[in-house]
This record gives sequence, C-alpha cells and structure tokens, in this order.
Amino acid sequence: CERPYVDANRLGVHGYSYGGYMTTWLIGHDNRFRAAIAGAPVVNLWSMWGVSDIGPSWGSYQWGDIPDDNFDWYRERSPITYVQNVQCPVLILHGEHDWRVPVSQGEEYFAGLRYRGKTAEMVRFPGCSHLMMRVGDPALVREYYERMVAWFDRYLK
Repeated sequence: CERPYVDANRLGVHGYSYGGYMTTWLIGHDNRFRAAIAGAPVVNLWSMWGVSDIGPSWGSYQWGDIPDDNFDWYRERSPITYVQNVQCPVLILHGEHDWRVPVSQGEEYFAGLRYRGKTAEMVRFPGCSHLMMRVGDPALVREYYERMVAWFDRYLK
C-alpha cells in the first residue's frame, strides 16, 4: 500500500445493503482482503427481483429488463456467481424482517460459501428490518457492531 499506516496483509472490508453487495462483489473478484463482513447484502439480482418489496418496480427501473429477458446480465452482475472465488472468511449479518433485502439473500450467499468449504458465519437478527442500524433495537445494533469488531479482531490481528 502507498499509505504507511495501512498494512496490506491485514485488509478487511465491510458494507451494508448496497455496501454489502459491493463487499461480496469485491471478495469474489479480489483476494487482497483477509476478512469480510456483509450486512444485508444483495447477492443475487435474479432472486432479488422476485423477493424484495421493491424488486419488480425498482429492479426493472434500475436494471432494465426483467430477469427472464436478460438472464446473462443479471447473472454476470450477481456476487453469488463468483462465490467460488472467495478466499477470506466472511461474516453475514442480516435482519430477519428485512423486506428490502430479504434475509434469503444472505442465506443464499452463506449456503454458497459453506457448500464450497469456505469459512463463513451468518447471524440473523430477530425482528429487525433493513433499517435496523437506524431504528433497530439498540441492544441488537450493539450486538451487530460487537460481532463486527470480534470478526475483524479474530482474522486481522
């Protein structure tokens, strides 16, 4: 790294929602990270279109064609397509009552990682929506952050 305070051998990445999408995208395309945390990640644009509360309206507007009409486009842009490339341990954190990015998105990624023998854990937060970090139960928000710190401590120290 060009910055003296960054240890290139101990890089971690975290993102929530679209940041979770970008986190899972990055670790499927770049092996520089030693640990990753994906909060409420969008990982499969095809299934997201069908299960999200805004999938058909927002998905068609944002992504264009419906999945049936452009399968390759959806597949190529879905992090689940590249799950076999992941080299770092992954923690997935997801609210169980998230209708924006349904918990099934996190479960798909977790299943894909575990099926391929990757190090992965998933934590489901009961009663939490997509807005858990803003308006969720403070004890669960604290648990989210504590799990983040513990994961990075475990794999980056």
